[in-house]
Amino acid sequence: MGVKLKQPELNAAEREELWRLINEPGTDAVVRQRAQILLYAADGHDRNAIAQLLGIGKTAVQNLLRRYQLSGFGAAIGPISGGGYLSKVSPELKAYICKIAAAVPSELEDGPNLNSWQGSTLLGYLREHAQSSGFKELKRMTAGMINSIIAEGKVAAAQNAGRQPQKESAGVGTASRSTQA
Repeated sequence: MGVKLKQPELNAAEREELWRLINEPGTDAVVRQRAQILLYAADGHDRNAIAQLLGIGKTAVQNLLRRYQLSGFGAAIGPISGGGYLSKVSPELKAYICKIAAAVPSELEDGPNLNSWQGSTLLGYLREHAQSSGFKELKRMTAGMINSIIAEGKVAAAQNAGRQPQKESAGVGTASRSTQA
């Protein structure tokens, strides 16, 4: 027998986001259904009732509730990854990592007295602020993961700006990051 699934405890912001997803015309049908499952479960409906209300199998309901319980709100609503840890990292966490990597360390609140990130200083800073930033998963991330996220962010930013990404590195384990005046 598996782990006993608990009733999701959604905060007001999560409930609001779920209602937005359900009511927004452009929402993917699968995402809408996931939002409905979470709301029904949070309101106390059991998996059989939810399955019947939505016309789906109770296994689908159980799988989503397990995913919510194990990985949280973002993972339950987001796409199922094709594998690999980085595909499970939320867009919010990726944006946070890229924002910190692009910042001048000495200008951050309690940041190191540096003009650019050096060595594993970025990784140390991210891990040290994992709890306060709300991204506990930062404690488990490696330098390679952080570098991949930063590189992915640079490619996306360059594509959005209509140009090719730069080759220089601004990640963990690099000697320094160039700064623009």
